[in-house]
Amino acid sequence: MEATQTHTQSQFQFQTGKIPVDALGTELFYVDSGPPVPDSNYTTVILIHGSGINGKIFEHLVPFAQASSSSNSNHGNHGLRLIIPNRRDYTFSTPYTDSELEDLKAGKEEALQRTGKEMVEVCKYLIERKMVCKITDDGEGKGKGGGKTGGKKGGIVFLGWSMGNATVLSLFGWPEAVPSQGGNGKEDLELLDAYVRRMILWGEFEIPEEMASNFGEWVTDYWDHPDLSLREASSACLEYTTKRPKNSRPSIRNLVVEDPNPNSTTLPGSGLPRSDIFEPAAQGRSEMPMYFEPMQGTIKKQAYKALWNPDPEGGFVLPKVDVVWLTGTKAPWYCVWGWEIDGANHLAQWDEPEKFWSALVDAVMY
Repeated sequence: MEATQTHTQSQFQFQTGKIPVDALGTELFYVDSGPPVPDSNYTTVILIHGSGINGKIFEHLVPFAQASSSSNSNHGNHGLRLIIPNRRDYTFSTPYTDSELEDLKAGKEEALQRTGKEMVEVCKYLIERKMVCKITDDGEGKGKGGGKTGGKKGGIVFLGWSMGNATVLSLFGWPEAVPSQGGNGKEDLELLDAYVRRMILWGEFEIPEEMASNFGEWVTDYWDHPDLSLREASSACLEYTTKRPKNSRPSIRNLVVEDPNPNSTTLPGSGLPRSDIFEPAAQGRSEMPMYFEPMQGTIKKQAYKALWNPDPEGGFVLPKVDVVWLTGTKAPWYCVWGWEIDGANHLAQWDEPEKFWSALVDAVMY
């Protein structure tokens, strides 16, 4: 069994380790919030981070996962275990090889299929080490608004944030990727079918080209949209360079190291980006090809195969898995459907972790 380490932060403890994802020594570093006690049928949520920002962006959620396992918790005994991997090229995970980077730049399907195989290995690792419970259905699940629905518990739920959605969809978009390294496709499918039950896609999926130069501020600002029932985006959101929100303070400014000098004249939020969260080297090496053709076309093909247009021969990968789209009502969206977080934006997991945690529990448990 691979070595894990225990860390203490404030009054909370968590473990870290590395998951081997192929026979070549490739590994993904991860943080584990630990099993909820005393829940013996908890749900394991795998949180996949976005572009240029590593898994530490989810650290504010770990205390809620641990507090919610307490019977006297204000957050209820929800029974969620968080697994937070760092994707390839990010801290402590294996960098991409030169040939793998060339596949990304060329928009090859093999690049995304490789990621899908890695996600299979992540699931198998957690299952084999009993870090996941089997799916059960007690008929007491709570839907949005408190109504009872299917009542599924246990199993694995994937949550992709921003560009992390492409990683999640890689598991479901390529039937040929399901046989893992040295594995048998049928056996792997049967194993995952007993554990993987939902994917939650968190974030916005359409970015106007003119926003590229201000992307970080545009995507993390708080936008006041017109009547939400009309599903109309604000005109200011689409004209960011000239019409920023009133009292604008994009969340990306909360991820900086402020000047500790009490007499500093530096404006709040204008400090240096936190080097333990931002990873510009990884973004430049392996993420930039994801934003442009030809890889953009391959990512779109993956999404259509995973969500709407299954393989004509193999059908959907894990067809019993359902999908939730999660977004904030103040995010820079064009049209919104699915599970809304009132007043939240693209970085709700950092700015408003308690509100995000409540939405996550609802999205997992309904």
